[in-house]
Formats: sequence, structure tokens, C-alpha cells
Amino acid sequence: MYYYLGVFYKYALLTFSFFAYFIFVYSVFSALAAVLAIFRVSSWYNTFMTFQNKQDADNSKDNAGK
Repeated sequence: MYYYLGVFYKYALLTFSFFAYFIFVYSVFSALAAVLAIFRVSSWYNTFMTFQNKQDADNSKDNAGK
């Protein structure tokens, strides 16, 4: 291939290598961001369910005393 493209071949390989490495790093960081977003949403749900359970417990105490 070097015979046909000459010196341009080296720069073409360097460009394609940079592009492929950029796509790889981008995909790794995108996966990490997705995992962290799932953890964030699960903590919101945990907080919501904790408040919901406290309200249910308080309501059951109030209804048991009547």
C-alpha cells in the first residue's frame, strides 16, 4: 500500500488511528456516564421509597390508635 500512496500512507494511518482511539475512549466514557446516571436515579428512588415507607408507617400508627 505504501507503494501506491507514498508518504501520505503514514499520515493516513495516523489519522485513522487517532479517530479509532477517539471513538474507543468516547465509548468507554459514555458507558461510565450511563452507569453513574443509573446510580443517581436509583438513589432518588431509594429516597422516595424511604419517605413513602415512613408515611405509611405513620399512617398505620394513627389508624391503629383510633
